[in-house]
Amino acid sequence: GTNCVSNLKQITLGNMLYADDNRGFLVPLGVDMMGANKHRWHGTSDSSSTGSGADYDASRGPLSPYLGGRGKVNHCAALVVPEGIQAFERGCGGYGYNMLVGKLAGDDWTEAAYSSGYNLPRIRHAAEKVMFADSAATIGKDGNWGSDMHGFSSSIEAPGGMYMMSPTMHFRHGNRANIGYCDGHVESKALLSSAYNFDRLWDLGFPCENSDAGRSRHFTPET
Repeated sequence: GTNCVSNLKQITLGNMLYADDNRGFLVPLGVDMMGANKHRWHGTSDSSSTGSGADYDASRGPLSPYLGGRGKVNHCAALVVPEGIQAFERGCGGYGYNMLVGKLAGDDWTEAAYSSGYNLPRIRHAAEKVMFADSAATIGKDGNWGSDMHGFSSSIEAPGGMYMMSPTMHFRHGNRANIGYCDGHVESKALLSSAYNFDRLWDLGFPCENSDAGRSRHFTPET
């Protein structure tokens, strides 16, 4: 858990330094997410993530200069995923980026919305807004979506909203998750709610109420 806090501090502060060099704009979750999907916050792949050959190289990721030059995110040892499974997500190290902070517009699923991360100075109540956190997704033995084991997730899905995604924040440290906030601090929070019984089955959920109110207070940048 202590190592995990250190990892999250590095990623969170690295993103803030990125914003300093880019007119206040944070790193995009995936600048071509609606297209080729070769560029994620944690690396760059020569193949699209929709294909079987995708494998994101952290040293070519946008945060690489801010994470010691190699860009590699230290892997949280508490998340165990079989070797070779989800190769295209492994570079995230077991940490996800708040989808609403990693793009320009909340529920807008357009290329323009994904062209950049949010503008850091415009994030209100930054000490309450999630930037990065422990993450995981449920996958099958073939590495696709399923319910056999935990897999990697490079994004954190917010509760409520138009699309009620399965939670991807992983409370793997004694029913707690480490979270890096938009003001730069890291905090351990308890699991308070979930969806579809994912809290009892997979330790996946939210550190707040599973509602639009929880989404607004802890995940949406300008509320």
